[in-house]
Amino acid sequence: MTAQPPPQPQARGPLRALVTARVAERFADELAVLGIPLVATVTLAASPLWIGTIKAGLFLAPLLISLPAGLWADRFSPRRIMATAALVRGLALAAIAGVWALGWLTERWLLALAVAAGLAATTYVVVAQAAVPAMMPQGALGAANARIETGAHVSSTVAPTLGGVLGRFAAAPLLPLAAAASTVVTGFAALKLPEPRRHVHAAPPRIRDGLAYVVSHPLQRRILARSAVANLGMMAIVAMMPVAVIRTMGFDALALGVLLGVSGVGGIAGAAASPALTRRFGEGGVVVAASVVGGAAALLYPVSLALPRGWNIGVLLLAETVSLAAVTVYSVTGRTLRQQLCPPDMQGRMNASMSFAVQGTGPVGAVLGGALASAAGTPAAFWAGALLILASVPLVLLSPLRGMREVPVER
Repeated sequence: MTAQPPPQPQARGPLRALVTARVAERFADELAVLGIPLVATVTLAASPLWIGTIKAGLFLAPLLISLPAGLWADRFSPRRIMATAALVRGLALAAIAGVWALGWLTERWLLALAVAAGLAATTYVVVAQAAVPAMMPQGALGAANARIETGAHVSSTVAPTLGGVLGRFAAAPLLPLAAAASTVVTGFAALKLPEPRRHVHAAPPRIRDGLAYVVSHPLQRRILARSAVANLGMMAIVAMMPVAVIRTMGFDALALGVLLGVSGVGGIAGAAASPALTRRFGEGGVVVAASVVGGAAALLYPVSLALPRGWNIGVLLLAETVSLAAVTVYSVTGRTLRQQLCPPDMQGRMNASMSFAVQGTGPVGAVLGGALASAAGTPAAFWAGALLILASVPLVLLSPLRGMREVPVER
């Protein structure tokens, strides 16, 4: 099951809507992830620990709402949940600019609104991931996931550059406002999706069934463990990226935006290459190879901080580009593998359980990065993050995924 034919004509309408919604959602995500820490760093002049805490607020949501969102995805209308989540997220992001304009913005206000936006964003992502296998033919999942993520990484290239321009020449709180505008497109695209065929449950779906399935399945469990540890390390690095570029390296918000925008080319390349890599090497082999490349690239993050000016930003750009390419290949291939393994009536709760365990490490990683940067400097945070990413590699390297060319589909 490594060949991934293109979606059938009857699936192209839903796929277009899914791609449009994902592109707009990712555009908002990039502006928010860049803008909210930038507001803390530049507008509020917050401490590294506060910056890490506010960044953690963006990633706290999976611990709070992933599991209920997965249950909703298996029981209710995905399109309505996705549209509502986009609306709520937009209101929370727009409120950041509103509070700033009134002169009331503080670290606590920013943290509260970041958490609210994160709750809505997590709900959207969990439900959207469950909607893809419900609307796409089984054999076309890989191609559909790759197309959706290719569009998403185009946003990842454009949005940070735009955000850097707004941060330098306008005001950092305008970034969340621009993100809020993008959520309107997400909501309207979600409403264009058809209602998928509902699965008949012998008994009411339960949250714990999804957790039990993921933990008991040998392949799902390996993917979960590797993803959770790697995300812990990556968030320690991501949380301190504004501090590294602006305070440690001495560049400005525009340089940060260009860095994140140009590195998005790695994500586009990774998403576009995923189907071909899977056909050539199989899902399991690609997941392992992407993990190895990502682990090696992570070491470039702390190395960049020790280099002279000019070289430092160049090596940081290389680290971000290669890491993003590896993460995207891993994400697209791993998500397709998980969807193929999972029974149809468990898709929402499976995605929710993964999000709860993996994205739930985000707040811990962000606070860890902030605490280490406050206590020992930004390089310490980057080294800790890189070593955690590297330590995650054996979890899939020493597993049945290595060399596995066909997915053992279970129904």
